[in-house]
Amino acid sequence: MTKPVIVKLNFWRGNSEPFEFRLENADGTPFDLTGYDVRMRVTHDNATLRKKLSDGSMLCADPLTGIVSTEFSPAETRPMIMSRKPGDWELEIATDDGAYQRTLLAGPVVAEGGNNDDY
Repeated sequence: MTKPVIVKLNFWRGNSEPFEFRLENADGTPFDLTGYDVRMRVTHDNATLRKKLSDGSMLCADPLTGIVSTEFSPAETRPMIMSRKPGDWELEIATDDGAYQRTLLAGPVVAEGGNNDDY
C-alpha cells in the first residue's frame, strides 16, 4: 500500500488562498494526469470545501507536467474556525469511470487570523 505524502495546509481566514501541487512519480518525474480527475477535499470544523479538475475548480494547463492548481476564495476561507484541533485535507486522483482512486497528498489544515475588514 502506498501512503499519501503528508503536507500541512495553512489558511488565513477571509483571504484568497492559492495552492499549486506538483505531482510526481516515485522516481521524481512528473505524474501524467492524462485520463485522471484530480479531487481535493478540505474539512475544517464547520466547513467542507471540494475542488475538482473535472468541474473547473482546479486547473491543469498540461496533464504531462503533473501540476494542478486551485484557489480558495475569501468566502470559502472565512467560515473556518480557529481551533486547537486542526482539520484535514486530501488530494486524490481518479479515473473518469471511477474504477481507480488513489490519495496522493493529505494532512492537517490550520486556520488562523481573520480580523480583516472585508465586509
